[in-house]
Amino acid sequence: MGTGYVFDDITSVAPLHSLREHPELFFQFVFSDISGPLGRPLSIATFAAEQVFLQAGPDLSQILSVALHGANMILVFLLTQWVFQRANVSAPTLFALFAAGLWALTPQKVSSVLYIVQRMTLLSGSCVLLALVTYLCGRSAAAASTAAIWFAASALFVGIAPLAKENGVLALPLIAAVELFLLSGKGGQRDDDGRLRTIARAILLLGVLAFLGLGLRTLLHAGALYAIRSFDLGDRVLYSTLALVDYAKQLFLPDTTRMGLLHDDVLAADPGALAWLSAAVIACLSLTLIVGIVRGAVSLFMLGLAFFLIGHSLESTFLPLELYFEHRNYLPGLGLIMCLVAGIQGLLPRIPRRASLLVCGCGVFYVLALTFSTYVYAGNWSSYPVLLAHELRGHPESARANTEYALALAEGGDYRLALEYIDKAVALSRRYRSARTLGDGDRVALKVAAACLAGRPLPEALPDDRVAWDDDPIQSAIFAVLSNMVSDSVCPGNGWPRVSAWFRDAVFSVINAGGQVRWYALRDLALLERQLGDYTLTYVYANIGAEQRPEDGAFLRLKLEAALAANDVELVRQILATLERLEGQGKLRPVDIELLRGMMSSHDGT
Repeated sequence: MGTGYVFDDITSVAPLHSLREHPELFFQFVFSDISGPLGRPLSIATFAAEQVFLQAGPDLSQILSVALHGANMILVFLLTQWVFQRANVSAPTLFALFAAGLWALTPQKVSSVLYIVQRMTLLSGSCVLLALVTYLCGRSAAAASTAAIWFAASALFVGIAPLAKENGVLALPLIAAVELFLLSGKGGQRDDDGRLRTIARAILLLGVLAFLGLGLRTLLHAGALYAIRSFDLGDRVLYSTLALVDYAKQLFLPDTTRMGLLHDDVLAADPGALAWLSAAVIACLSLTLIVGIVRGAVSLFMLGLAFFLIGHSLESTFLPLELYFEHRNYLPGLGLIMCLVAGIQGLLPRIPRRASLLVCGCGVFYVLALTFSTYVYAGNWSSYPVLLAHELRGHPESARANTEYALALAEGGDYRLALEYIDKAVALSRRYRSARTLGDGDRVALKVAAACLAGRPLPEALPDDRVAWDDDPIQSAIFAVLSNMVSDSVCPGNGWPRVSAWFRDAVFSVINAGGQVRWYALRDLALLERQLGDYTLTYVYANIGAEQRPEDGAFLRLKLEAALAANDVELVRQILATLERLEGQGKLRPVDIELLRGMMSSHDGT
C-alpha cells in the first residue's frame, strides 16, 4: 500500500471526503452515483461510511478491501467444498483449500483488491458468493422451514448484488448453472428434481436469449453506443475473446510485467491470427455449454465452464466498455479453477498412488509459488511513482501511461522531456484504437498542466500559432485537473487569464465552424472558469453543454451560480423553474437537489 488515490479513485472515491464536514448528505451521495445504470449504491455506501465514521484515507480503504477479499476467500472455500462434495471429488476439503488459495492468491487479483474503486467488483463478488452459498444451504437443509430461511437469504443477496455492481445480476443464472450441472441434472444425486431441472434449464436458456438480444440491440445502435470509442462493435467482440483467453492464461501462468490498470495498447492494427483463434475457441466452448444446458448432464467441468462464461457475459462481450481489465476475471476465474480441479480429479484414478501424491505436492508448491509472485508484484503498489514506472515498463505504448509519466516528469522539473512524452502520448492515442483518442485541445491542456507542475510560466505552453482544431478536440478530463490546480494555488505567476482566453477562442472557433466540444469538456471548462472567477464564461460553457445534456444537474448548478453571481433575478427564476420541473419529473439526482437547495439558502436575498 502507499499509492494513494489513482486514476478513477480520484473522481469516484476522493470527492466523498466532503462527507466528513457534511454527513447529512450521506444518502444523497449514495443514491447519486452515475458509475453504472443502477448507481451502485451499496458500493458507494461503503466508501461514504468510511468517510463519515472512519475519516478514511486511501491506506485504510485498501486495508478494508484486503479484508473483504479475505472474506471472499472464505466464501469461495465454503462454496467449492460444497460443490466438490456433491461432485464426488475425493478429499473435497483439501481441493477446496487448493481452489480458494489459488483463486485468492494469484497475482491477477492484486489490481482488483488494491485499486480502491474496484471494491465495487469485490462487493458484487461477495453478494454473488453469498447468494450461491445460502442457496446451497437451503438445498441441503432437512427441514422445510430452515430451507425457506436459506432461500429467502439467497433471494436477498440476488436482489442486492446488482446494487454493488451491475454484473451482480448474474447471480441468478449462476445458481441455475449449479442446479442444472450439479444438483438436479440427469443422473445427478437428486435426479428426482425434474421441476427444478426444468426451471434451471429455462433460466439458462432465457439467459442465452437475453444475451443474444443484448447483442442484437447493441448491433442496431452500435453507432451511438460506440461514439465515445475509437474501436467499433466488431473490434469489441473479437478482442474480448482474446481477452478471455488471456485472463485464463494470466490466472494460471501469470506474467506480472503485463499486469496493471492500463491496457489501452492492445488494439493497434487489424486482428491477428491469435484473435481469430481465440474467437473460435470461445465460440466452441459457448456452443458446448449450450448443448450441456439442453442435455442437463451432471459435470463439474461444465459447471466451471458455465461459471466462467456466464461471469463474463456482460463485461466482456457487446457493451461499449474498454477492451481489457483484470478485475473482470475476479469472480469468473473461479470457474476456471473448477475446471482445473475436474481435470485433476479425472487424472488421479489413472495414475499410481505415489504419482498422485506427487501431483498433490506440486499443487501445494504451485500455490506457494503464485503467492510469492503476488507478494513481489504487489510491491509495485508501494507508491504511485513505483506503480507508474511498472505500468510504463509493461505497456510502453500506452497513451495513458505516457500521459501520467509526462506529468510526473514535469513535477520532477524535467519540463522539456515531459513535453516529448505528451506528444508521444497523443500520437499513441491515435495509433491504438483501444485508447481514448487525445485531441489537439488535450495536447495543449496537458502541456499547460506540465508547465504548472514544473513551475514554468503557463503561457509558455500555449502554441504561438493556433492551428485550426478539428471537430471534437477535447476528449479527456484534463480540464478537471487544471481546475484543481487553480483551487490548490499550485501554479506560479498570473498566467491563467491568458490560458483562459486562449481556450475560449479555440473552443469558439470549433463551434463556429460547425464542430462540437464534448459535454464533459464544457462542464470542466465551466468549473475552471468558476475557479478563476469568470462567471460569464462559466455560464456560457454551462449553457452550451446543457444543449447536449439539458437534464444534467451539474450544468444547472453552474448556470444558477453564475446567474446568482450576476444578480440576474429573471435568469435565476428561469433556471429555478427548470429545476422545479426536472425535480418533479424525477430527473435530478438527490445530491444535485441538496446542493442546489444549499446554494439557494445562502442567497436568501435573491
